[in-house]
Amino acid sequence: MTTAGSPDHFAFKVLEHARRSALWRVAERPGPVPWLDPDRLAEQRALLPEPVYRQLFENEWTAAEGALLDPAMLEAAFCLAGPALERDPGAVYGAGLDLGGSRDRSVLAIGHRDGDAVFLDRMQVWQGSRRDPVSFAEVERFIVQTYRRFRFRLSIDPWQALDLAQRLRAHDIDVHEFSFTPVAKQRLAATLLSTLNAGRLRLYEADGLRDELLGLRLVQNAAGAWTFRPPTRRS
Repeated sequence: MTTAGSPDHFAFKVLEHARRSALWRVAERPGPVPWLDPDRLAEQRALLPEPVYRQLFENEWTAAEGALLDPAMLEAAFCLAGPALERDPGAVYGAGLDLGGSRDRSVLAIGHRDGDAVFLDRMQVWQGSRRDPVSFAEVERFIVQTYRRFRFRLSIDPWQALDLAQRLRAHDIDVHEFSFTPVAKQRLAATLLSTLNAGRLRLYEADGLRDELLGLRLVQNAAGAWTFRPPTRRS
């Protein structure tokens, strides 16, 4: 007895055999179970990628793969004219830093919430190469200067930038260490999905942001847990 999952799962092969065999009795129930509250179902649909929702609640055997985000919903989110130039005195800002290597981008994103809406206020991108890697000193200077304007709390992956985090704390910047574990990645993806699907995300055309979001791919392991992977970059 199981809920539907990926057609690649061994349980689907057992089910197909049972459907064909006179020695098995197969009982299948499509659609959500009748005792679930419709509001709860709507909440789950907003939190989960559509294929995963169909597996868990519609009881459909479907492959959970492809684009993570709906392009039409994403298009509607790009509604801001540009980056914020000054701090809103009533806003509380948060920031995240993804520090790349010689070929990966390094990105600082700053945002805030206004009621239920989430705003991207500023995104800075540094693109390095093998011959000319990103200068972490330049990244540090930019963060210090921008912090004086927005007074954000900075989340940073300690595996990538423990030394940088220590130097930023010396400038009295509130640095929070955030580890990108599989559970944390799934929680981030669910938050992004629910915010986007509810029409509460406000973005502007920051450097490469649209392509990066459109390139996020849904992946699911053999146990049914889902997460995402970033776009594949060509060297």
